[in-house]
Amino acid sequence: KTTTPIAKDTKLNSSKPVEVQAMNASTRAYLLQFPYRTILGGIGYVALGTRPDSSYSYKSHGRWSSNYDVDHCMSLLSFVRYLFQTRELPLIISGTVGPLIGKSDADWNGTGEAKSTGGWIVFDGAAPLSWAARSMTASAKSTAEAEFMSMASLTVELVYLKRLIES
Repeated sequence: KTTTPIAKDTKLNSSKPVEVQAMNASTRAYLLQFPYRTILGGIGYVALGTRPDSSYSYKSHGRWSSNYDVDHCMSLLSFVRYLFQTRELPLIISGTVGPLIGKSDADWNGTGEAKSTGGWIVFDGAAPLSWAARSMTASAKSTAEAEFMSMASLTVELVYLKRLIES
């Protein structure tokens, strides 16, 4: 049974574009027929609308939609398996109104490509209201700077949601 949206220590990095012509015939045929973008699009509909637990994995797989190899395909299928196996986990939307609470986190240059990943989630009481996981546009010089950048993105979302709720 799959227990996380992306396997621990999964590295879907590539320092250069995948050379499809340099692969053996069976691998090339597999990659040319594999519907990577179609599967990713379906996952995106589910992940972005109802599954905050899968935002990071969706973002990670999305980076390779034009440059994937067999490892990326297998990881994407594992992600689909996770979503299927956890389809009964509810997204609890509470009727209890509470304060807006935001939580953020960041990974300093975890990809080795000079870009950190930041993510946040906003709760209205106990109910998740908004969430995201993104590659940062600027390069952070430290873990603390990556955390501050993620927190700044969260702050923008909190201000937006507060104005939206008050209007």
